[in-house]
Amino acid sequence: MGRFLAEDLAPSGHAVLLMDSNADLVASLPPVEGVRFVAGDACEVSSLQAAHFDEMDVVVAATGDDEDNLVISLLAKQEFAVPRVIARVNHPKNHWLFNEMWGVDVAVSTPQLLAGLVEEAVSVGMLVRLLQFDGGNTRLMEVTLEAGSPAVKSGGGHDRPAPGRRRGGARAGGPRRRPEVGHHSRRGRRSAAARQCPVR
Repeated sequence: MGRFLAEDLAPSGHAVLLMDSNADLVASLPPVEGVRFVAGDACEVSSLQAAHFDEMDVVVAATGDDEDNLVISLLAKQEFAVPRVIARVNHPKNHWLFNEMWGVDVAVSTPQLLAGLVEEAVSVGMLVRLLQFDGGNTRLMEVTLEAGSPAVKSGGGHDRPAPGRRRGGARAGGPRRRPEVGHHSRRGRRSAAARQCPVR
């Protein structure tokens, strides 16, 4: 996961640091332009200090362990004041833990994303939640209209979707803000995708 993110982000001009606790694996990885591979335990403050986490714009905790991802997120936010922390949620039952108290700005749960896509594919006339942002205050919803829906008919000079077409939108609680998706960092600064580290 971390290597894929690094290789995907580097061509866009991001300077990426990929940290993994497996030194042999790190040594065997082929070089990628714009990516620095570092062997270290991302759950240890000393490793993060050596990697200059205080200079990061974005940290992605993408290990296969929810416990590690929470520890990495908390350290990145509290010890190094990283502006944006994204964490991978492996088990949906743990999703409630991935919040601001643990330093997580955006929690990404693959099972929930897949469930939303499946529901979107089979549901008609129901609102389907695709994604949520801003700690759950903003949601991206989609609805498939039935052929006889009044919303299909045009009126008032506004274009309406044809039967069976989908329409998406964002519903926000509080002040309106533009939803942010994915990873972004300032060009020339470093970002990190932290990977597998042992559970203590």
